[in-house]
Amino acid sequence: MSDASPLSDPRSDPAAAARAALDALLAEYPDDAAMAASMLADFAATSAALAPFAARDKAVIFGSARIAEDSPIYAATRQLAALLAHEGFVVVTGGGPGVMTAGLEGAGAGNAIGIAIQLPFESPARVLQVPVVLQQRFFTRKLALLRKTRAVVVLPAALGRWMRRLKC
Repeated sequence: MSDASPLSDPRSDPAAAARAALDALLAEYPDDAAMAASMLADFAATSAALAPFAARDKAVIFGSARIAEDSPIYAATRQLAALLAHEGFVVVTGGGPGVMTAGLEGAGAGNAIGIAIQLPFESPARVLQVPVVLQQRFFTRKLALLRKTRAVVVLPAALGRWMRRLKC
């Protein structure tokens, strides 16, 4: 039988265990600790942004940022997002232009959220009254998009196609 206190067991206080692990990482590997801290910041930002939607099912739409507003795919994405929102889903997109903006527009305020990546050559979607959270890392963005998601829609030129090619 161990004489350790219950707080020393990571299962009894996961936040304390995470802080201790981060402190140890920082002491030994400062560059890795900075990366871990930025990942935690990304997770915290998306958790806070998704909190108002916690009771609702989420449907994520993956698709190309290069689809023009006059494209049939753009129109179909807007219609699909509106149907998903009508059925009670929160529509989650990558928060960028093209299909991602179409999904946010179709679902509308109160039914959509974008989770965008900070890129020097691309601006996040600007859909009135729809929140867009910025992420620093593709890894955390992908995890945030898929976390607690009930439905996934993969449209042309979407992340899924590239992930299959890279065998991720």
